[in-house]
Amino acid sequence: MPAIAKVLLIFTFIVLLNRFKLDLGISILVGTFCLGLWFGLSAQAALLVMGKSLTEPLTIMIILLVMLILYLNQLLEKSGGSRKMVHHFARLVKNFKVSLVSLPALIGLLPMPGGAYFSAPMVDQLTQDVALTPERKTMINYWFRHIWEFWWPMYPGVIMALSLSGLPLRTFVSVQVIFTLVSLIAGYFILLRNLPPHPALEAAHGRVFKEELRKFLYHALPVIIILFFMGALSLCEPLWARGAIKGGALTQYIPMFVGMVFAIVWIAGSERYGPRTLVKALLTKKILTLLFLVVAIMAYKKMLPECGAISRMNAEFQANHIPLLPIVVLLPFISGLVIAVAMGFVGASFPVVVSLTGHSPHFVAYISLAYAAGYVGMMVSPIHMCLVLTKDYFKALFSGIYRTLLPLCAVIFLFALAWFAFLRRF
Repeated sequence: MPAIAKVLLIFTFIVLLNRFKLDLGISILVGTFCLGLWFGLSAQAALLVMGKSLTEPLTIMIILLVMLILYLNQLLEKSGGSRKMVHHFARLVKNFKVSLVSLPALIGLLPMPGGAYFSAPMVDQLTQDVALTPERKTMINYWFRHIWEFWWPMYPGVIMALSLSGLPLRTFVSVQVIFTLVSLIAGYFILLRNLPPHPALEAAHGRVFKEELRKFLYHALPVIIILFFMGALSLCEPLWARGAIKGGALTQYIPMFVGMVFAIVWIAGSERYGPRTLVKALLTKKILTLLFLVVAIMAYKKMLPECGAISRMNAEFQANHIPLLPIVVLLPFISGLVIAVAMGFVGASFPVVVSLTGHSPHFVAYISLAYAAGYVGMMVSPIHMCLVLTKDYFKALFSGIYRTLLPLCAVIFLFALAWFAFLRRF
């Protein structure tokens, strides 16, 4: 059987295991073990390869980064910092439509499972005096919550894409950031253009601007701290990047790592959390489950080259002249549709995509297209947690939601194809 068929069958097996309620991390580990066996490794050798993935410095760094991201979100959720930050920002903005975009978008800067549910009550409050259907409210909250997930490096899915692709953070961000702009433009024309003004909201500003600005900046300090260290340390990289990691894969993650550590220290100090509270916030089922998923994904990534799957697939593709484009699009899209989590579709499909396109001069273009395809699959998935929770909050119907969601996702996908064609020219 061709190597690509074996990998695709294992991929399908992983997806089916997860679809039948087996934990995604366990599903990937089972699939990884079966992949090694199918490509001729003994059970002992397959387990050894999977174990080796845990000892690599890059794997350890990725695990630590994801842990810090999840921990930071947990502390912000506990303190109410995310909700307060968005609340005070909304009171600063005079434009009704800008407020509707800003509320879910600000929550989106601090990624968390089901995060759209935090901004849903605020969107609901802003639109109480405006004739909007539950479906339109749902889509405004859901769509603008996810505009950063193409590139914002606090998203575990983005971190995983960087790790699996090996692209520098600057390269990935510079290629992907345009999708946020396209999402904003599409969202405006499809969701916001025909909305009436909200005079009551606009008249409520001005008197307390300075006080609201002060409160907003205070609650936004964790994000500001992270952005400061990411910017400052990245600019000074030639001064501090020394030794074995200079120019290496680990270097690009250090500024964000340092920034998140200081942000966590700030939250712990400002909220006066004791050691017991801090440990309890870290050792939650949600954090441990997602960290286990990261471990499983890195094992899967390690297995593909070690068992010979990558070399055999490349040889078969060259011999049979099989086009890459359908595979680069379909694997991430199906993963996103079924798994409905960015880290899931990246982890399930990117090892294969990277192995098939890694030597292409258009590698960056393929990665951008694959990520966009996975994003579209994730966004249209009816099991996406943010979509389900927001739909439930507004008591909306899927039929009405998909009337605007499908055109929005079609815009993203068509732009991704055009952007892919553009990037291939350079």
